Amino acid sequence: RSTLFPYTTLFRSSTDHPYMSNTSSIIKFTLPGAVHLRIRFGADFNLEYGYDSFAIYQFDPQTNTFRLFENKTFTGTDLAGQEIDIIGDMVLFRFEADSSIESYGWQIADIQARFPEPATEPESINTETSLE
Repeated sequence: RSTLFPYTTLFRSSTDHPYMSNTSSIIKFTLPGAVHLRIRFGADFNLEYGYDSFAIYQFDPQTNTFRLFENKTFTGTDLAGQEIDIIGDMVLFRFEADSSIESYGWQIADIQARFPEPATEPESINTETSLE
């Protein structure tokens, strides 16, 4: 048994709107002790279809590596208003834009976490961002 905690935003992030061409960024989100992360994307999520991409990597503790969520990258409005669930306490996001058309961009509206009982305040939330 576990508890979803809290029902408020733990983390949010986004591109500029619209984003710039030739943009690449990586965000690694870690919430120690969480057993499950729920990620909600903004309804206006929009990338140049087929050319700009957003990838989500789920950490696999058995192999100590990240693996591509659902074995695909997302583009266009694939994630607009969507909610995804990640098992574990760590997720990595990677955004890549080519040199041509820009669109609105991406937005992580919020991340919620599930902890084992009893639910406690998270001691720390770690994020790392890199722009390439």
